[in-house]
Amino acid sequence: GHSFGSVLTCLMLAHHPQTFSRAVLLDPVLFSPAMIGMMALSDLVGLASRNKLAAVARNRRHHWPDRRTAHANLHGRGVFRGWREDCFQAYIDHALRDVPGGGVELKCRPTREAEIFASYPRRLWSSLARIRQPVLALRGRSTFAFAARSITRWAATQPNVTCEEMPGGHCFMQEDPDACADAMIPFL
Repeated sequence: GHSFGSVLTCLMLAHHPQTFSRAVLLDPVLFSPAMIGMMALSDLVGLASRNKLAAVARNRRHHWPDRRTAHANLHGRGVFRGWREDCFQAYIDHALRDVPGGGVELKCRPTREAEIFASYPRRLWSSLARIRQPVLALRGRSTFAFAARSITRWAATQPNVTCEEMPGGHCFMQEDPDACADAMIPFL
């Protein structure tokens, strides 16, 4: 799993250990216990949906007149900066769907992404402590500082967790998929 998908994978590893014999996590966004406490408090007082990431996601453009325009508008910007061209083209080909009446839109609506950004994984660290399967956590050298610290913290407490740093950012696997595969294949 990547990002939020890695967090979900961790929860599955902890709560359904028979499902996987091992796991590779790509830049898991593991919130520290203090961050989770702040998120829980924000949720309790009704401010969770107002966090900056959720607000940005909610306002993200999600419709273009065609794939060529989407490509031109997204290429090299934000999270897509540094992506290898074939990886970016795969995103354009598979993350967008044709809309009846014309145009294309993101398959994952910005409102869904905002819901994810406004949520937090409950009992994350107790779940992480329950994982017994071998885990390889690959993180980007230029990823979110909080995630890098949390991944390192988790690996230091769990002998079954190996953490390796990859060149690139949060989407390092799109920047250099060959290096990512070379790191994963021996583990798998």
